[in-house]
Amino acid sequence: VPVLEKLEQYHVKATFFVLGSAINDKNGYMLQMMVDGGHEIGVHGLNHNKMTQFSAAKNTERLLATCEEISGWIEGGYQPRTMRPPGGQRSGRVTLGAKDAGLAVILWDVDTRDWESQNAKKIMEVVKKRTKNGSIILCHDHHKPTLDALDEMIPWLLEQGYELVTVSELLDSQPEGMQPGVVYTCKTIVE
Repeated sequence: VPVLEKLEQYHVKATFFVLGSAINDKNGYMLQMMVDGGHEIGVHGLNHNKMTQFSAAKNTERLLATCEEISGWIEGGYQPRTMRPPGGQRSGRVTLGAKDAGLAVILWDVDTRDWESQNAKKIMEVVKKRTKNGSIILCHDHHKPTLDALDEMIPWLLEQGYELVTVSELLDSQPEGMQPGVVYTCKTIVE
């Protein structure tokens, strides 16, 4: 798995937000590889539907189903602590659903828009311009330009003195720790 190999090469950690509907016999094994590599797995949703269209109870149900799907592929089980709503869309129904599922809502403050640009140079321009201490950088692991950008991005971030950690490691370092149902865009609470 190229992105995991790249992270291992640089000895850095990341958080992967996965869709429950995308986990199958062809790729489920990668969840174990992520955990074995010290990475964090969060919930991106049951599928890529806008969570704002569902009730809080339905969001909780769908988030818990995805947590169960993730856990089923990992030896000894695994309980995600974070979720990222598709498109970053949120509402009271999304945050309450996440709270009832025991998940913090993670957004970002650096959006590389890698899915749009499909260009490693543009991805790096965004990272260099917007990253600050405590940033959460949004990338998608299934785009080749993103993978290509990692060879410049990771060394650059490390040279700037940043430590690349999972979202939980970043947010648990706060006095109150990371809280279910609370929305984070970086090392600060937004709601």
